[in-house]
Amino acid sequence: MQLLVLPIWARIGLLLIMFLIVAGGLVLLTTGLLWKEKEDVTAAMTLLTVSLPIMLIVVALVFGQRGAKRLKDSTRYLLETELPETLLANLVSRGNRPAIERNLQGCRCDYRLHYRGNGAMSGLEVNFSVELNVKKINVAFWLATQDLPDIVSIETGALGHFRHVFAGAEAEGYRMNNSPAHYLGTGSGSGVLFSRELDPDFLLKPAARLYLCQDLGFFVRGVVEATYSASKASSQTAQGQNV
Repeated sequence: MQLLVLPIWARIGLLLIMFLIVAGGLVLLTTGLLWKEKEDVTAAMTLLTVSLPIMLIVVALVFGQRGAKRLKDSTRYLLETELPETLLANLVSRGNRPAIERNLQGCRCDYRLHYRGNGAMSGLEVNFSVELNVKKINVAFWLATQDLPDIVSIETGALGHFRHVFAGAEAEGYRMNNSPAHYLGTGSGSGVLFSRELDPDFLLKPAARLYLCQDLGFFVRGVVEATYSASKASSQTAQGQNV
């Protein structure tokens, strides 16, 4: 029944039939009590008792549709609401609460995470994208200051500050793509791509969705910390050269 979708006329018909059965049972029960007809009361109680579990199934079929639209709505809600809220809850660091901008395009959402204010991480920005394809998730972190070679791995020198974060993600089931993505048009930087297989019924399981959001939140937090360390090291190097 999880993916069963009924046309509108069938749902209305089921609802009307169930309404007539329940209404008939209640009328029979009422008249039996008024006229003290024991057989009518017994028949009404039997009818209502038998129809109750069937009524629950009808309600699930009529109001609990779980077809493609339900999956699309769940995907949109996870990318636009559940994931950003979990990320923000995990990213209050060094006295700053980041802001997150999102741009949803179908089953893909681009995120821009940036810190404001006067805290230690003020001005820090991390860009990443998430694609959710029912039972598979793809995550791309756009490293704006990194130009990666055509083949990358955990041991790639350019990933120095991110190495421990990406190694931890691989240990949790994420697979790094050996070919990085590159920005289109002007601008420098590369994208490190990860993918992970999900449960076939992932979108229908709240606990599985919550786990993914929390786990991805830890992943993003690690990338934010590594980006901060990389920018701090770069700033110190630049200051040393100026001296």
